[in-house]
Amino acid sequence: MILLGLVHPAFGYEDLFLAGLGADVVGAYLVARGLLQPIPQLATAGGTMYALERAKAAYAVEDRIRGTVGLVALVIGFLLQAAGYTDILARHHALAYGKREALTGVGLAVGIILVVYLFERLVRPPWRDRLLIRVARFDHTGARLLREKPLAHVLRSFGEQLGKSGLQDESDVAYCWRVFGVDADGPLHE
Repeated sequence: MILLGLVHPAFGYEDLFLAGLGADVVGAYLVARGLLQPIPQLATAGGTMYALERAKAAYAVEDRIRGTVGLVALVIGFLLQAAGYTDILARHHALAYGKREALTGVGLAVGIILVVYLFERLVRPPWRDRLLIRVARFDHTGARLLREKPLAHVLRSFGEQLGKSGLQDESDVAYCWRVFGVDADGPLHE
């Protein structure tokens, strides 16, 4: 593998097997974590990934994000394994095997695990907030359209489910602006 070889001469296509396995491991962990929430969250969220009712949306959105990142990591892992295996089959010369190559592969697998896990932790909060804002914009009157602005009381409920407490005497609209950075529709008297 030319690109890996430029980084370190010990890298080769055969290292993609372990890198792929690392992506599979972290992907499986994230999918499982997204789908197998602790009992209190399952009781609140209803236990389904797509249950986006108001009281369940905050947890369902977290599930969806973890499941999506996990699935992408699994697919990338399988593709890396396929590429490594294909290259091994296509080579006509002997490969070098030994402790150094094994440690290089294990290091690459651990590196992939850390990168994907940290990536998911980094992108989840802003991605979750965007999805929650979108769910709060859903018109539940039967029109099935998105409102121009999210409903303030719904968005505040999502934020509080996630532990983002409101300030004393803070209106729902002010809460949405402070916590989510969006202008929201409040009650008529606000």
